[in-house]
This record gives sequence, C-alpha cells and structure tokens, in this order.
Amino acid sequence: MSESKVNIYDHNAVKQILDDHVVKILTDSGYKEDTSLSNVKIVLGLISCGVAALSHYYPVPFPNNQLVLLVCVISYSICSLILQYLSLIHISEPTRLL
Repeated sequence: MSESKVNIYDHNAVKQILDDHVVKILTDSGYKEDTSLSNVKIVLGLISCGVAALSHYYPVPFPNNQLVLLVCVISYSICSLILQYLSLIHISEPTRLL
C-alpha cells in the first residue's frame, strides 16, 4: 500500500485517508463496494430539484397553476421525508434493514 502524508491535526483528512485505505483493502480482498444507497439519495435529490424547478418555472401564471404547485409541494415533501428516513435510519444505524 502506498504511503500517504496527512496533517494529523486535520481530522477530516485523517478520516478520508483511513476510509480510502479501508476501501482499498476490502476491494483487494474480493469484496464489492455497495453504492446503491448513495445512488438512491442522488436520484431523490435530483427529483427534488427537478420538482422545485418545475414549480418555479411553470409557464402558467399563479392562480391558474395551483394544482401543479400542489403536486410539486407534495412530491418535494415526500422526497424530503424519504431522504430524512434514509439519513436517520440507514446511515446512523447501518445494520438495520428496510
């Protein structure tokens, strides 16, 4: 394994180096890194951003687009709740199953 130099007083840099080395050791041992949770979070974030952009830039003026705004607000809230659930349950307690 290559030697990495890091400032030992920079906790974030030390954690990053340790994480990188642990991932390298595990992948070299034949384990595969599971990035499905990260991918789900990215997709939910993109959907939330798309819904927010749609609600702001919908071409119909306000009184006539109330249904679109309602659907956008509900969709954004659902995506945010799912992201919060993933953050609280699966990231803080990774051994817990869906």
